[in-house]
Amino acid sequence: MSSPTQVPYYRPRPRSIFGPLVLITIGVLFLLRTTGVISFQSFHSWMVRYWPLLLIFWGAVKLLEHLWARHRGEPTPRLGGGSIVFLVFFIMISMGATQTANWNWGGIRNDFGMDSDWDGWFTNHYDFTDNFVQPLPGASAIKILGNQGDINVTPSPDDQVHAVVRKSLRSDSQESADRLNQSIQPRFAQQGSTWLLDLTSGDFERGRFSLDLQLPRQAALSISTRRGNLSVFQRDGDVDLSTTRGTLSAEDVKGSTQLRLHSVCALGGGRLTR
Repeated sequence: MSSPTQVPYYRPRPRSIFGPLVLITIGVLFLLRTTGVISFQSFHSWMVRYWPLLLIFWGAVKLLEHLWARHRGEPTPRLGGGSIVFLVFFIMISMGATQTANWNWGGIRNDFGMDSDWDGWFTNHYDFTDNFVQPLPGASAIKILGNQGDINVTPSPDDQVHAVVRKSLRSDSQESADRLNQSIQPRFAQQGSTWLLDLTSGDFERGRFSLDLQLPRQAALSISTRRGNLSVFQRDGDVDLSTTRGTLSAEDVKGSTQLRLHSVCALGGGRLTR
């Protein structure tokens, strides 16, 4: 009687431990970010520069697994399909992030008229209020450049600027928001006979500024903003208002009035009032 045929024992190829290690690493990084230990700017800066370290780490783990498997006479842990897909997408996304790291995303977003509410996914918003009074000697024209925020202008009772500035600043913590607030103190700067208030450069791009202004009524007034409602009441000089998204209102203006409402990529919208 013939003996039964013995089926050779098949030892399944072990799986790599790299996947769990990656999940642990990513989890630790996001935990540090959500708890405020590291800022979003620091996290982003580190990722766009040092993401190849993850590939080096991956290669080192695979090499150690291969050497250990040979030492024990076992099959080398396989690289699963999910790991390959992750590797391809990780390299593509990381290279794209590195190439676009120096792009002015805030400017691009503004050019397309897109809201900045998505910033709240990565940073918090902190509100501040600033008041100031400033004389404008020899002013024949007043110019205001804004980025985000409503601007309301009424006549000044004493030919000085009386301003209430409400700020909504994006930052990672209350402490950094306080420092940012101290560094951003809007004031008019003289340029010949024109006084300019510029809220469009530097750290001003990191917040929304809504203004209630009392201005000398005789000077010509020009206000331009990307996103916000502009309102002017009781002016003797000329008025020029311009916005990309928002409403424009000019009432009781004795000089000439220009109201310009721009629309970008069909995303702009608003209302004109004369």
